Amino acid sequence: MLDNGFFPVVKSGNQISGLTVSYVYKTNATINLSGSQTITYGSSNDIDPTKFTINLSNKKSYTLQNGDLKLVEDTVKNVGTYHVVLTDAGLDHIKALDSTNYEWIYDTNKNTTNLGTFIIDKAPATYTLSGTDSKTYDGKTTKIDDVLSSYSVTLSNGESYTLKAGDLQFNKDPKDKDKYVVSLTA
Repeated sequence: MLDNGFFPVVKSGNQISGLTVSYVYKTNATINLSGSQTITYGSSNDIDPTKFTINLSNKKSYTLQNGDLKLVEDTVKNVGTYHVVLTDAGLDHIKALDSTNYEWIYDTNKNTTNLGTFIIDKAPATYTLSGTDSKTYDGKTTKIDDVLSSYSVTLSNGESYTLKAGDLQFNKDPKDKDKYVVSLTA
């Protein structure tokens, strides 16, 4: 019996004739994922496959489709950078290109460069300062912190902010009879 488990063809006189033994080995082919997607905090965490690219060492091409990618981290909701890898389905799609001749290698170790990135940026927040206050003229300068409770800030993200000493300023010295603009300090 030969090393490959086959028996040779034997003719009379115990001489081997016309025997060719060939081995077919698959060639290794690597799969490299690259690309980046950036969203704004509060947006959908759906991965857009058009933002990522697959490079195959055997020069074949594959265009990613929905369901081919997933986020590595379990909780992806806060501002930060996260990792994107192929799903099992995505890997199967690539293997279907040619699994007869290639042994596909895909490394998903977080320490490699073979990962896509998914970035959640800060959402722009706006504020609205509202309120009004008045007093009878007395010739004295009004201190902004003395009227702080007459004003409030509303944030666009639904959160609230309580004004503190030093948060507001007048546009000019509030001493004379006049109208004064109140704004937030830096």
